[in-house]
Amino acid sequence: MSADLPPASETSSSNEAGASSPDQAQQGLSSPSPAHLLDVLERMSAGDDRLLGHVTLPGRSGKIADWPQWVSPAVVDAWARRGVERPWIHQREALDAVREGRDVVLATGTGSGKSLAAWTPILSDLVEAEDSSRISAIHRRPTALYLAPTKALAADQLASLMSLLGQDDKPADAQASADAEGSPGLVDERLRRVRATTVDGDTPREAKGGRGRALT
Repeated sequence: MSADLPPASETSSSNEAGASSPDQAQQGLSSPSPAHLLDVLERMSAGDDRLLGHVTLPGRSGKIADWPQWVSPAVVDAWARRGVERPWIHQREALDAVREGRDVVLATGTGSGKSLAAWTPILSDLVEAEDSSRISAIHRRPTALYLAPTKALAADQLASLMSLLGQDDKPADAQASADAEGSPGLVDERLRRVRATTVDGDTPREAKGGRGRALT
């Protein structure tokens, strides 16, 4: 698995297969296919302009890329812990563009891994940054500000980021996971030291400061 979800073509295939819930299975019902829903919309909009037309895009196979060499092995391992072994090609292109300091607009479907492209560069920089209390080192320490349009989205991003950083487990739970057979082990300690938090109008002033943070 290389992203949070498989490509749109694979997702569409599973939907068209009509995965059913237990209640639907008991009633002999299945989820409607996209073709059936489109037929319903066409019949409902007959004689008016609610549906002007539609375009069917054929499914495409996902293209996998290698991780850029500049991505920290600790971050690669953290993504592998989440089931992401390698990035999709659109993620790789976005990663390189961000690394080069270019402005990036990544427009892909929900669950296609846009967050990976956003978080990987700053996390790699944070992992490799000098861990020192010297003023010169603090001034050079990377920081990220992630702007979310809603508190709910910010909370979702923070929860996902905390999981990636290995900060969503209690120490005992994390150790048990590391000891389990086939487990990829604990997240690198340098990632566990990254401080991430949400900042909004309800955040206390003292919580808005700090260093070494990825803010959402």
